[in-house]
Amino acid sequence: MTAKTDASGVQAVEIEAHSYYFKPSRVVVEAGKPVELTIRFKSFFTPHNMTCEHADAGIEIDKSAGFMSFRKTKQTRFTPTKPGEYDFYCGVGSHMMKGMKGTLVVR
Repeated sequence: MTAKTDASGVQAVEIEAHSYYFKPSRVVVEAGKPVELTIRFKSFFTPHNMTCEHADAGIEIDKSAGFMSFRKTKQTRFTPTKPGEYDFYCGVGSHMMKGMKGTLVVR
């Protein structure tokens, strides 16, 4: 999914965090433009997070929702500075190994 840029130049991205997967799991943004990321946690009983820490590329995301988090929404803003492909994942328990991961593509 490619981010949509609003009138102010901000790239809007929405990601759903389900039990053991992200939707979408591949997101494309442009370097040098701010990104507003909205994470919608869809699991009720299982805590999840979204982590993507690549400070050298201007990307530092660590948002989580705990137990009983259905319909919980978290937002963060960052400006990617370096093109590349950057992994994001859920760092709770073995969730990443169960498939809860994705790729942030910066062009």
